[in-house]
Amino acid sequence: MQEELVHPVAIQEGVIFRVRLWVPPSADGFAWQVDDWELTNGDLDEALRWADEHAQGNPYELFVRAGSPDFYRLRGKPADGGGTQETIILRTDSTRE
Repeated sequence: MQEELVHPVAIQEGVIFRVRLWVPPSADGFAWQVDDWELTNGDLDEALRWADEHAQGNPYELFVRAGSPDFYRLRGKPADGGGTQETIILRTDSTRE
């Protein structure tokens, strides 16, 4: 099975699983952190094992995408159900030396 850290807006071809790993805030008043991973060339059982192992006891969500650009949640829910989610994508400036 292959794994790749991705941005939540990335779209790839083929059947994939997306695992969203939630990490609790480091202190009161801080937000949950989240990393999205895409798993390819594996089956549902492998994706579930991978998610259980990498979540380290924290909440996670498991999604599948097959034949469309849409992901469908198979398991889990956002860790912070009462909050809002903000996606920030950081890029490096490759033109700088």
